[in-house]
Amino acid sequence: MASPSSRIESLPRDARESIPVSRRAKRGFFWNQIGGILDYGLFLVFSVLVARALGAREFGLYGTVVSYAAFGLMLISLGMDRAIHVFVPQFEEEKRKAVFLVRRLLRIRLTMGLAVAAALFLISPLLMAATGQVRVGGLLRWMGVYVISMGLSSLFLAYFSARLDLKKARLTKAAIQLVNVIGAVWIYQYGAGAAAVLILLSATVALTALAFAWLGRDVFSDPGDAADLGEVRSFCRSQTVMEVLSFITGKNADIIMLNLLLAGTLQVGYYNVSAALTLAISTMLISGAGDIGLSATSMMVQKGEPDQLHRAWRFRLKTSIILTVPLMVLSFAIAPTLVRTLLSESYLPAADVFRVAIAGQILMSLMGGGAHGDILLTSGHHRTVRTLRISFGAVNVALNLLLIPDWGAAGAAAATAIAAVGLVLSEFVALRRIQPVVLPGRVMISMFAASIAAAALVFWSSLSGWTFLLVGVLEFIAVFSLLAWILKPFDAEDAPVFRRAGFPADRMVRFLCRSS
Repeated sequence: MASPSSRIESLPRDARESIPVSRRAKRGFFWNQIGGILDYGLFLVFSVLVARALGAREFGLYGTVVSYAAFGLMLISLGMDRAIHVFVPQFEEEKRKAVFLVRRLLRIRLTMGLAVAAALFLISPLLMAATGQVRVGGLLRWMGVYVISMGLSSLFLAYFSARLDLKKARLTKAAIQLVNVIGAVWIYQYGAGAAAVLILLSATVALTALAFAWLGRDVFSDPGDAADLGEVRSFCRSQTVMEVLSFITGKNADIIMLNLLLAGTLQVGYYNVSAALTLAISTMLISGAGDIGLSATSMMVQKGEPDQLHRAWRFRLKTSIILTVPLMVLSFAIAPTLVRTLLSESYLPAADVFRVAIAGQILMSLMGGGAHGDILLTSGHHRTVRTLRISFGAVNVALNLLLIPDWGAAGAAAATAIAAVGLVLSEFVALRRIQPVVLPGRVMISMFAASIAAAALVFWSSLSGWTFLLVGVLEFIAVFSLLAWILKPFDAEDAPVFRRAGFPADRMVRFLCRSS
């Protein structure tokens, strides 16, 4: 007899979407989490292999070209991914309007992507030559396929996420990421330059776009009803500004400024290694809550249940702290050994850059990360978020100009960390004006302290290399798990969430919840 989950997967799309939102959200979270762990884990393996194969300077060249291409991708984003996350759930009862919306956004993005690809091919060599970056310009002109394919892939993934239907998409993306790893192994064994890595990336991103188009073919075949997109346009305008600002406060803008201010790619190589490690370590275990969190928040806002929204917000903060802060604290403590073992002695300067970046991520996670912004975005306060990001975008640029000349990659990481932490704090203050929310202080303090205690035991180990990493991680997990069991970070209010989640989460109530 088929299991309930397999029967659900075999249902027609309309029948699947008649399943309660809570059940669909749980299934979507599960597959988003599994796919995210595979995706980020394979991305980390890919980055390590490529970094070892290319060396710091050539790896910096590769990172610089990708960052300039990401600027082109930002130009075609226009807030459309976020709009799908917010408005497709609002069309829950009007499926044809959702199809019309997604189809319209796909046409716009493809048109914009073709324009940016043409501009990269014609203009980028001249612009880069004017700044003394001839190799960057020569490689960048061929990145149009990457920009178009990445833009379409992200739009389709937003659509799957908004429908809470992610199993096939996430597994497909992870499988294609495995192709990247296989290609990186070949590059590592036989030797190649940045151009080979960029060709590999462009090919696999194009393959992802084609696979997602097949999985989302109902967008092209289903009938669509014209909808008034005035509110969507307003939202996209605000989001476009915010995406520009997110780019400014993110790693790609830092890499571009490092390249321009220091006229080289060595510091970019150190920064790129740090960014790859930080992204994988800080995001891998919470990847399931990312886009699903925004879509689920939009649904709860539409239902008008503030108490449920508040409980979900608190639970998300606590879970994020437990899943991210311990691993980040351990990584901060053993950063030199981590970099030396995964890469080589030549990358050791990246350890200090990584410590600066991961410290910023620890503070962000302790204060709630993106959970505050999701509620603001989905409850009609996207202009507030836009204003805050304008302010902290300016702060990041100013700090980059101040710190990069003297501190290089570490200065860029510090500028981004300061601006990002300030933004999270400001979003929390803005959220408090519309919701009576309080940060879970007990969980923040106790889990941070438990992480430091567990990391301290590992830090003083006499082992080294891969043995140190393997044994140290196992020791850390054992000690932190024991402390978490003693401290019990969740309370009676969180117990129903675990029980509703089903196996195996329902078995964790008595271990993690007080007064359950």
